[in-house]
Amino acid sequence: LDNVEGVKEKGMEISDISQQYIYDEAQKSLVKQSELLGKDIFESQSSMKYLLKRLRRISARSISTLCSQMEKGQFMPYAFELSFGSGQVLPPVVIETSNGRKLILNGQIDRLDVYEKDGTSYVRIIDYKSGKKQFSLQDAFYGLQLQLLIYIDAVVKSGKLKGQNFIPAGVFYFRIKDPVVDSDKKITIDDIEHLIKKELKLSGLVLSDAEVLSAMDPYFAKSGGSEYLPVTVNKDGTFSKNSSVADKELFSGIIEKTLKTAGDIGTQIQSGYIKPYPYRQGQKTPCSYCPYSALCGFDPTEHKYRFLKSLDKEEVRESLRKESEEN
Repeated sequence: LDNVEGVKEKGMEISDISQQYIYDEAQKSLVKQSELLGKDIFESQSSMKYLLKRLRRISARSISTLCSQMEKGQFMPYAFELSFGSGQVLPPVVIETSNGRKLILNGQIDRLDVYEKDGTSYVRIIDYKSGKKQFSLQDAFYGLQLQLLIYIDAVVKSGKLKGQNFIPAGVFYFRIKDPVVDSDKKITIDDIEHLIKKELKLSGLVLSDAEVLSAMDPYFAKSGGSEYLPVTVNKDGTFSKNSSVADKELFSGIIEKTLKTAGDIGTQIQSGYIKPYPYRQGQKTPCSYCPYSALCGFDPTEHKYRFLKSLDKEEVRESLRKESEEN
């Protein structure tokens, strides 16, 4: 995917990229990387040969899906592996902490897409994940998902990319995988492809603007739904309960909340605060898979959890409003 400029140099558009071209390019890239690691490793035994074959299949499927998403919309890749930080393309995200010091955050954005309309640049962030990762507005509010919102803040406030008026249009996770789909009835190849696309839908938060949504996926304007965005529309034209959308006010509010949370974490780190105080939401707790449990020493019979109640979008909005008034 970072070879989009190379594709353009060949006089090709994304719509011209065939499945065979994707497969061939994935093969070349994997061969190149395997040689860097030591080609003999992948030729040594059948299990390693299978691993290379599986990586090629997953890479081809992921690239094909991403190309299909880009081909349909007007958001175009602007940068890949875009770094922010001292001496990088974008400046670091600098947050003033409550103790008068500064938290300086560096990072690397997997992909930045831009859509320009009437002098405004709408930007979206896409982060590639090999594991299962679902965006949750509630988790973002509670400070359990900071990454994507810090990334888009780094872009919007940088002032170093083209255009002067940046509007957050979306932040997404894309899972890199080649899913296997099940069906209890006979289905066609087209049905299989549809089910696979459903498995590879982006997970994230998108601006609740019909024009922006149509620029991401023209299918939305025709059907009120999307093949790859986490958005569906009710019969009355309103967004469904499961749609992960936010208006400009909510989008801005959750970004500012994320920065405040990061600042609070920075203050705790600087002050040496290390009290074990994990969250619990229903039966969900990070202690179930934490590799540091022996070091932490948290004992639920002696220590307290930080209980988090479930919040829907409007409850998140109201909580943000109250916090803003208090501050």
